[in-house]
Amino acid sequence: MRFFKINLLPLLLCLPFFSYACDGCGCSLGMSNPGLLSLYRAHYVGFGYSMNSFKSIADHAENQSDYFYQVEWLSRFQLSDRWSMGLEVPFRYNLRNTNGITSKLSGLSDAKMKVNYLLFRPIQGNAFQFSMEQTVGFRLPSGKYDETLHTKNLPDNFNLGFGSLGLFFQNNTAVTHGRQGLLLNTSFMYNLKNSNSYQFGNQAGIEILAYSQFQTSKMNLTPALGFSADNYWINLNANGNKVPETGGRGLYGVLSLNLKFGNILCNLGMATPISTQYSDNKVIAKNKMHVNFIYVINQ
Repeated sequence: MRFFKINLLPLLLCLPFFSYACDGCGCSLGMSNPGLLSLYRAHYVGFGYSMNSFKSIADHAENQSDYFYQVEWLSRFQLSDRWSMGLEVPFRYNLRNTNGITSKLSGLSDAKMKVNYLLFRPIQGNAFQFSMEQTVGFRLPSGKYDETLHTKNLPDNFNLGFGSLGLFFQNNTAVTHGRQGLLLNTSFMYNLKNSNSYQFGNQAGIEILAYSQFQTSKMNLTPALGFSADNYWINLNANGNKVPETGGRGLYGVLSLNLKFGNILCNLGMATPISTQYSDNKVIAKNKMHVNFIYVINQ
């Protein structure tokens, strides 16, 4: 595996700003950081699946749970040793269960286009390697935004799309020594107002993973342990006022695993809540998980 990374700059940028956007139990929070997949700088295409859920503890919605499922197309194309482009196209399935009554919403969500630049190539010295990659991209308003969701007893964050353009930054840095490494991923998303002048809260995330590689005759195995924090700002309505029961933050323990057989890569991850505070403490976050199946076109 020839490509590793960690991030310090956006880490400093993101750490002070952790807060999320959730209405009631509508915290559609995904695995915002790429995990061990950010170790791969190569042409690849594939699919990802993720799931996360929340349970309401508010008096008015005590038996209410939200489930968010996503399947997405993942791709990366190397333009040169330093430059590459990526495209992610998600399909979402949102489910709310209230006292045995279910509400569903599914469809195409907001796609992401991004450009990556390798700031520092792997640098060797004293058996250590260091590399850093910076990403800039756009979240496109390809998913449907329905401003009437409240009339269906669903929160704004249950929408398939934000209805606006978003600008995001990611930084992935890695330090390795032999087959061991430390990976740091950070991200920040700035959300513009949509056509209804509603603004979803900005999003920030950080992920720190320590990993080790094991090579057999048939596969490469890379397990990792670490922590992640996902944080979102409060939503703002058309008048610029804060939307009640939005905003929050969470700290998670992360277990990740890469399995690579030839050109096939399977990337799995699970995040378990350690300390969370969403929607004015009206909801409890459950485990998050993802799995990616990738075909690496060049080695």
